[in-house]
Amino acid sequence: MDRFQSGEIYWGHITAVFRENALEIIYSLLIVALVCCLLSILVTFVASSTISKPVTIINSFIRDLSRGKIANQVEIKNKDEIGEMAKELNALIENLKKKARLAENIAEGDLTYQIELVSCQPCNAV
Repeated sequence: MDRFQSGEIYWGHITAVFRENALEIIYSLLIVALVCCLLSILVTFVASSTISKPVTIINSFIRDLSRGKIANQVEIKNKDEIGEMAKELNALIENLKKKARLAENIAEGDLTYQIELVSCQPCNAV
């Protein structure tokens, strides 16, 4: 006895309409959840490549440096910690190039150069 009549309303019809609406809501929620998952995967991919690319460049630069190849500079323009690391690596390279030029000049017999000790420069306190 699904159909109890109360005035003009059939309860079986109302239940079927609610069931139909509930299924539409469930399908809509599933679609929204799927879109959110796809967007989160996309955002994760973009964020990870934004971080991993500069780290890979710095890693390659340090590997070359450890093998004696002094490159010009690390070309990273980030304004975050990775950019700061690249900036300091560039300063390290400039320092090594100065020391190499000094060693070459001394080897050629030119002893007129002033040696600037890095350890005598003021330290940046943290």
